[in-house]
Amino acid sequence: MHARLASTALWATQVLVAGGALAAGPPAAPAPPPWAHVLALDPPASPRISLTLDGRDWRVLPGVVVPLPPVEWPIEDPAVIARLRVTGEILLMLGLNASLYWVGKTANSANWELDGSWESWRKKLITLEGVSFDANVLETNVVFHPFGGALYYLIARGNDLGMAESLLFSAAASAFWETVPEYREKVSLNDLIFTPVTGIALGEPLHALGVLFERGEGTAAHRALAAVFSPFRAIHRWVDGRPATRAPRLDERGLPFDVRRRLELSAGAGVVARSGGKIAPEERIGAGAEIIQIPEYGRPGRVARPAPGGSFCEIAVEVALGEPGAMGIDVFSKTTLGGYYWQDIARREGGGLSGYSLFAGAATAFSYAWRDLSAGYTDKLGAAHLAGPSIDLAVYHRGLRVRAGLDAYVDFAAVRAAALDAYVRREAKSGLRSVLADQGYYFALGLTVAPSISVRYGGVELAGELRRDVLDSIDGLDRLQQSVTNEVHLQDRRLGYRARLAVTPPGGRVEISLLEIEGLARSGSIGVLRRTYGEIQARTRATFLF
Repeated sequence: MHARLASTALWATQVLVAGGALAAGPPAAPAPPPWAHVLALDPPASPRISLTLDGRDWRVLPGVVVPLPPVEWPIEDPAVIARLRVTGEILLMLGLNASLYWVGKTANSANWELDGSWESWRKKLITLEGVSFDANVLETNVVFHPFGGALYYLIARGNDLGMAESLLFSAAASAFWETVPEYREKVSLNDLIFTPVTGIALGEPLHALGVLFERGEGTAAHRALAAVFSPFRAIHRWVDGRPATRAPRLDERGLPFDVRRRLELSAGAGVVARSGGKIAPEERIGAGAEIIQIPEYGRPGRVARPAPGGSFCEIAVEVALGEPGAMGIDVFSKTTLGGYYWQDIARREGGGLSGYSLFAGAATAFSYAWRDLSAGYTDKLGAAHLAGPSIDLAVYHRGLRVRAGLDAYVDFAAVRAAALDAYVRREAKSGLRSVLADQGYYFALGLTVAPSISVRYGGVELAGELRRDVLDSIDGLDRLQQSVTNEVHLQDRRLGYRARLAVTPPGGRVEISLLEIEGLARSGSIGVLRRTYGEIQARTRATFLF
């Protein structure tokens, strides 16, 4: 098995190196070994690849052999070349991950329930007996897998593939990993969902940020930020010798005029009151971005046309600091998948706008929340907001702007059970599903509804937002389901809200939130046992806009 993995990794490396050299012309190299797949490249003026196979059998899976007849396949289509390069780069990443996996095989072997025999493959691919939820720690499933999915997605987007195709590559990479490198483990159903769905929800806003800075005025800071947010796109431009495409018109800050955005860094301080009556100081630091890739948005004009995927993107990270140390982390990212955009805005005498804009479509999102609610309970929730309707409405009248939004999603989530500690004290852990007993969380299906509204006049803004999560456990798919004798049903509910009054002094560089009120109500039940927790906060905040 080690030899086959090494062969696969070497093949992936060759594809990556050859794909990255598309602009460098044919390399001078010795004759390849008889089993190798060789990519011979023409000069960049006429991109062409010849894929040559020697006709020998190629072992692609344990016990699976594919006979390959001698063939030479000339490839001239840039899209096909891009897909080959994406495939090679993803396989290289998977090979590196597989190396780390086998280095840590002592720890990973605890999950080796299969032996690589045909019966194992039959359970994984045909009867699906070898498909279940895993019992990894919550952060592995809802932080590291979304990060991996975003990398797969950014590799494809960095090769100029579209959103749908990039999502398919991310899903294929996840499926390949679960099936081949982890061939001795059951297929993790939660990873097959989390990795691609959160990959697009995280990856598309990062890609949009990278393109935003790439199309800017080309300062060292812009080039560095473009490489940070969309690294594979920057690497491919450098390897291919392609200069950045500048926007035809830049705004006063040297960024594309045809992209509406809000880039922010914030810091604030206040007090928080938690369940049990405890009041404590708390600081907040955060960073966020909203990117609207509709050139007419918020400007005079009449529009009625489809809005492609990625027209509205958001990403935000916020950290709460208290005593002792970090008290909470919130991560949220979102991209629209497509929809329709209407606008009818006119400029009135005196410079004010009058009219409306409306987007209606679908979106997907990712969220991760970790919050110490005291009273012995730490709230953790990671959600792949699979898809749902998304509406953005803005109304303008004589200097007044009212903007309202509504997102609703069907969710697949991993959530730390609010009532678990109380249940264990009463009933013990025996017979519970393994992930709940060992890690304290469970997998759930649910719904999220998130309305928001903002009223701005001049430099004064009053805004509010609400988010309601309703989650119910998915029963019967535990990794050790045969050992579960107490298949108790779980429910969790989460209600978060925030309201703020803010002013923006002349210049528009800083926004001062004079008062922010934020609250969280958390409840959960296991069987008939129910527990509730909550907190409310008040703070002021300074937000620096870029």
